Formats: sequence, C-alpha cells, structure tokens
Amino acid sequence: MIKKISSKIYVSLTSNSDEAISTRSAMLAFGIRLFSAAFVYVSHIILARWLGTKHFGVYTYVWTWVIILGQISTLGFSIAMVKHLPKYFKDGKYGEFLGLIFFGRWVSIILAIFIAGVGIGFVYIFADVATNIYAIPLVLALICLPLFALVDVQEGVCRANEWVYLALLPNYLVRPVLVLSLSAIIIYGYGVLDAQNIMVACIVASALTAIAQLVALQVKLGKKLGIEAAKTPRVLVWKPWFKLALTLLLADSFLLIMTNSDIVMLQYFMQPEDIAVYYAAMKTTLLVAFIYFAVVVASSNKFGEYWQNDDKDKLAKAINHSVVMTFAPSLVASLAIIAVGYWFLLAYGEDFTRGYSVIVILSAGAIVKAATGPAEWMMIMIGQQKMVLWVTGSAAVTNIVLNIFMIPVWGLEGAATATAIATAGSALVLFFRVRSALDIRIKFAGLF
Repeated sequence: MIKKISSKIYVSLTSNSDEAISTRSAMLAFGIRLFSAAFVYVSHIILARWLGTKHFGVYTYVWTWVIILGQISTLGFSIAMVKHLPKYFKDGKYGEFLGLIFFGRWVSIILAIFIAGVGIGFVYIFADVATNIYAIPLVLALICLPLFALVDVQEGVCRANEWVYLALLPNYLVRPVLVLSLSAIIIYGYGVLDAQNIMVACIVASALTAIAQLVALQVKLGKKLGIEAAKTPRVLVWKPWFKLALTLLLADSFLLIMTNSDIVMLQYFMQPEDIAVYYAAMKTTLLVAFIYFAVVVASSNKFGEYWQNDDKDKLAKAINHSVVMTFAPSLVASLAIIAVGYWFLLAYGEDFTRGYSVIVILSAGAIVKAATGPAEWMMIMIGQQKMVLWVTGSAAVTNIVLNIFMIPVWGLEGAATATAIATAGSALVLFFRVRSALDIRIKFAGLF
C-alpha cells in the first residue's frame, strides 16, 4: 500500500499534467516562503530583544501601515499583471505586454509618492512630533512606500511569467536579511536600536531590494522577449487597465484592512507593548497563510485560462485540486502551531507568552479559510472581482466594528476573535457563491 501511494505521488509530481505542474510550483513557492518565514521569525525575535517590547510594538505598528498603504499604492496593478501578461505574451501582443509593465510601475510609484506626502503632512499637522512615540517612525516608514509599491508590482510581473524565485525572494527574504544586517550595524556603531533608526534601516533595505529586483527583472524580460520583441513600441490600453485595476484595488484594500485592522485598532485601545505581543502571536500563525499563498501562486493562471476556454470541468478539477493542496497541509500546520506556539512566543520574551490564546483563535479562522481553498482568487481570475469586492468590503467593515466593540472588553483575544470571524465568514460566503451562482463543483476541505 505504501509503495503504491509513493508511486502515485512520484508520478503526480514528475508528470507534465496541469495538476503536477501546479503542485510543483506550489511546493517551490511554499518552500521559499517557509524558509523566509523561518528567517523572518528568528529575525523578529532578535529585533524584539534588541528593541525591547515598547519599541518593537512601535516598529510593528508603523510597518503595518507600510504594508497597507504600499499595497494600496499599486492600484491593483500587481494582480492585473498576473491576469493580463500571460495572455498578451501568448497572443504575441508584445506592445501591450511591455506597456502594462511600464504603466503599472509608474502609476504605482507616483501614487505611492502622493500617499506618502499626504501621510507625512497629516503626521506633522495632527500629531505632536516631539512627544508622540509613533510620529517620527511613521514618517520614516512612509518614505518606504514608493519602494515597497515598486517591489510589489514587480512581484506581480514575475508571478505572471512564473519566475517564482524572483517574485518571492526580494520581498520575503532579501529585504528582511538587509534590515537585520543593517540593524546589527547600527547597534555596533551606536550601541542602541530604537524604532526610529530601525526605520532608517528599512528605507535603505527597501531601496537596495527594489533596485536589485528591477535590474534582474529587466534582464529576464529581455531574454524572454528576444531582441526584436523587446524593441516593440509600448501600447498603453490604459482605460480597461484602470477599470480592472481600480476594482482589484478596492478588493485588495478591503482584504488588507480585514487582515490588518486588528493591529491598527489596538493602537487606539492598548499600549505599544500589547501591540508587540499581538504581532508576535499573529506572525506565529502565518505558516498557514504561506501555504495558501503558495497554492495561489501556482494555480491562479490556470483558473483564468480554463474559464476563457469555457472548460468548467477542468476549472472544477483545478479548484478542487487547489483546495486539497491548501487544506490538508494547513490543518496539520495549524495544529502543530497550536501545539508549540507557547514556546515560540517564549523565545521573544516572557511577556509575549500571554499572546498564546491569540494563536489558537487566529488558527481556527485560518483552518476554515483553508477549507474553502483560493475561492476569491479564482473569482478574480475569471472576472468576478466585483463579487469579491463586495464580500471583502463587508468583511473589512465587520472586522473594524467587531474590533471596536471587542478589544475594550476582551483585549488581545477580542482583536483575534474579530479577525477570525471576518476571515472565516468572508471565505465561506465566497465558497458558497462559487457553488451556487457560478455552478462550479467546489468541495469544502476537498471532501464534500
């Protein structure tokens, strides 16, 4: 029996079927994210001890704003790249291919600069810069926005071309390595690390990462297109790009708000030390999200292809395969995280262990989401982004409202419960929408 199962697994992984290819891509993406997650987790433990609980809380709070505003700055073009670039290349539309990359980059950078400028102005107008511990670190964090947005858009270009290494390594490994290295240099040179000078390290690390990825990406694009195709004049089909990108922006923004509003709302009700504890617990549960992300990277292109070919049987097979790849390892990972989570938090420091209940609550929500597979990504790739927009928007509002009512009563556990409810609820709504409205036979947890 074991030999038979092993043989089946070997064949499925080494064949040229769509399922085998997506499985290998998912395993590669997950491997990169897992390795980078391990490094980032260890680096956060080191930074928490170097910074102290208070300054680590400030650092995690302002970097959360970078994540939210940085991805909003891409205006949805990161996802638009994944949706459009493969088709443009397949159809020989090299002008549109090059035009979308050029247009998406510059729109994102310009918007990020504008948002950063507005944000810095708000800080200086409405915050007491001399006494507010968040003010200067937040200003420095906002300087990272254009660099963050550029890396995010370029990640979309790499994913569209199935360059998994170049898509994931800069954002999830290179930048964290540089931040930790520069922080060590600061401690060696000045003897102390605080929320302000670590944000200076983040600016330098973000700049080096963005430039290195840009150069490497241009080289790979040149090789893929060839000399003649690379000289094709850019064609800017900006109206349909903007129409799609704005819808994707709203959906992505609501998703970001839903998944990060707990950190932001905690700042209004609790102390920086509490934010640090919650952030450490949240990071401990992210292994499950990496599994989900890996499956999305591997499968999203196929969803759009099968839908355009009106092949619902293949689409159903692909989505159910992605559900199985998401749920089974996510369930095992979640249970493992719950089992060892206390000791993971203890590595940060004794005070961080009070975040263990947050791990349990967030893991429960992640398990439910994993059981539905990447339903929202499938809907985006087949042109149902408006439905995703409404569902994620409702979930984001729900999460904020629940946080407002639950944090003052239950503290960290209240924030975690609000996020778990919003995450699981939105996933279930989209799952049943796929089954009923689109008539696609998707199975919950791959079983029924």
